[in-house]
Amino acid sequence: MPSAADIVERWRKYLPPQVPKDDVAKVLAAYFPGSQKHAGGSHEFCVSDPDLYNAEQEGRNTGTTGGRLSIPVTRGRYVKRAYIDDLLDAIDQKTEIRRRRDENQTGPSGGTP
Repeated sequence: MPSAADIVERWRKYLPPQVPKDDVAKVLAAYFPGSQKHAGGSHEFCVSDPDLYNAEQEGRNTGTTGGRLSIPVTRGRYVKRAYIDDLLDAIDQKTEIRRRRDENQTGPSGGTP
């Protein structure tokens, strides 16, 4: 079974018109551990992330609105490409935020500031 990183890499190489919701759930669990799965309705997945909210306030494209990303499921099994594009944008921003935070904590020389 592919890891979340493998799934994201596969999406970056080729993103089909729709992807299985199980793949989306695995990616969300890995990259956004606080994401919620809703029991009812078409918007089955919801990501709310303070880092994404702050990045959005700085004017960066996070793929979210107010730091939140809602991902609907089609026919109970699939997520459309447009929502995966938004998820990939959010992952990129989250990764960049973490990288910058780690860089600021360790300082430019790699040691503690």
